[in-house]
Amino acid sequence: MERDLDRMAEAEISAVLVAVTPEQLLTEEFHERYRKFAEESERHSIQFALMLVNTLETAPAIERKNIAQYLENQGFLDFKFNLRNRDGVPLLLIAEEFALDAPKPELDQMLCFLQLGHELPALPSGPLDLTAMHPTAGGVLWIRAGDNSGCAPYNRARPTDDWTIRRRNGAPLKRQLDQARAVGATLLLLDSWNNYERGSFVENNSLDQDALLKLLKNR
Repeated sequence: MERDLDRMAEAEISAVLVAVTPEQLLTEEFHERYRKFAEESERHSIQFALMLVNTLETAPAIERKNIAQYLENQGFLDFKFNLRNRDGVPLLLIAEEFALDAPKPELDQMLCFLQLGHELPALPSGPLDLTAMHPTAGGVLWIRAGDNSGCAPYNRARPTDDWTIRRRNGAPLKRQLDQARAVGATLLLLDSWNNYERGSFVENNSLDQDALLKLLKNR
């Protein structure tokens, strides 16, 4: 955690979305690690928020009241460096495949729910199309470090021609950053720091070393 946050701070990343499944969120092991991450994030002045993701064939339904009360009971809403909305309410991001119940006004001062594909743009998939990259009305835009979701499993260890977005030492990411600047994006959501399953990662690695991290620092 210290190493990752040191590098994020060097790259001037302002906030981290911690991906967690509902099943992981219920475990004491995650609670312990998340509290440690909160301590380290405060030391590095980097904000953070949870992002619920799904690994099951069918995403479960989520009730706002239940998840808000659970996070409050665990003390997860009290961290100093929680990422918050303009009213100072902690954020919780939720992947678009979850079924989320209707908003509950009584929870508005406890937890702010932001779902991809609704309040935030959906995570893009497929080949990179720079002409389709436009921010929301609020200036939010996704960028991706790579994508191997369209290639055979035995080729995912190397960025060959069957990668949906080849890494090429950060060249596609550089083009996206240039496009983001050209279209006036004000908040970039980066997929991701360490999503090796999708081939979208920027942390130092054995494939292209620190090329993408250097790109973030320099851009």
